[in-house]
Amino acid sequence: MYNLSTQLKELGFNIDLLQNAIDRNDKLLKFNTLEYFCIYLFLNDYELKVDGKIVSVTGGQAVFLSPFRTVEFIKPVHSDIYVIVFTPLFYEKSKKDSLFLNSEVFFSTDSHVHTIPYFGTEEYIKLQMTDRLKYFKDSSQDLYLTVAHSIIEGLLMDALRYIRPANEKEGDAISMLSIGNSFKTLLQKDVRIHRTVSYYASKLFVSERKLTNIVKELYGQTAKQMIIQKFCNECVIALTHSNLTISEVSFEFGFSSESNFTNFLRKHTGKNPTELRMFG
Repeated sequence: MYNLSTQLKELGFNIDLLQNAIDRNDKLLKFNTLEYFCIYLFLNDYELKVDGKIVSVTGGQAVFLSPFRTVEFIKPVHSDIYVIVFTPLFYEKSKKDSLFLNSEVFFSTDSHVHTIPYFGTEEYIKLQMTDRLKYFKDSSQDLYLTVAHSIIEGLLMDALRYIRPANEKEGDAISMLSIGNSFKTLLQKDVRIHRTVSYYASKLFVSERKLTNIVKELYGQTAKQMIIQKFCNECVIALTHSNLTISEVSFEFGFSSESNFTNFLRKHTGKNPTELRMFG
């Protein structure tokens, strides 16, 4: 009988090498996902069976499996496959989370298993996942759970970018989620230069009002609020993680003067650049 990891029992989340999960499974290469959601991260090419059907995976891809699926690893497993396992109770904290879990990523209408590219390197997994989790696990369980949740969300957001649900209709939940995810992706890329709702609405081919309504429904903030928050976060990162002077940072973020930069940050964060640099 398969033995769950202690952490999965206690927290509803676990990330581990697949080989360790196999060891807990009496060395057997066949599993049932039970009531858990699973994300397998592959560093190298591999073939496995899901519900008896062969799935070919390229190194750097992830496989997303919903509960009560049978998965069998048909080749020797080495230390190049990671598995993230979590319960719905662990992940679902909001309506947005529920949309993620019930999207085409895990529940394809034709029972197809999606293989989705991610930043598939060992360095990525180590720096962005295992090392980060270990750091926060040692300092705060609440922060650890927040980081774990964000890792899963990031993988799901990337997956949704590659999946185009069949018969997607304007205004349904998946369409909303697709627009919301695309908005967040654009923010990551463009927020240092573009800070208007009109820019992002035009990129997503929707009206400003529609974008604002969708973002408000999914994330509880207006599009403008999210833009400002993301922009301020980027400013704080630049102030605390670079050797640039405050004047240089203000120029990098498009301000005509250091005083304008200072006034903007004080208005939206309550602190001036010096305070943010000292205390974050």
